[in-house]
Amino acid sequence: MYKLILLSIVQSALLVFGQMFLKFTMNKIDKLSFTWRCIKQLFTDWNFLLCGLCMGGASVLWFYILKHYPFSAAYPMISFSCVPRAYSVCKICGRGADYNRSDTHSPEIR
Repeated sequence: MYKLILLSIVQSALLVFGQMFLKFTMNKIDKLSFTWRCIKQLFTDWNFLLCGLCMGGASVLWFYILKHYPFSAAYPMISFSCVPRAYSVCKICGRGADYNRSDTHSPEIR
């Protein structure tokens, strides 16, 4: 059981770092669009590569957990980590989940 707890903490940490690197990447790019310039800017960014590695590692670890532990024990461990994971990303990146940002590109709903 302790190994499952340790694995779920590592998996959660990988997800935190993956989300953090994705946030850094999205802050760097000019405007997200389906142009060659934007695609080149994404795939040549180190933070985007680290995001993919962390998210891929977390996925592989999740598959390992599912293979070696019963789903009834594995799923609660992973789902309990959602709130601390979101809190950690907000604290590390220095910004909360602010849906009323003035610098977004979406039109206002009236």
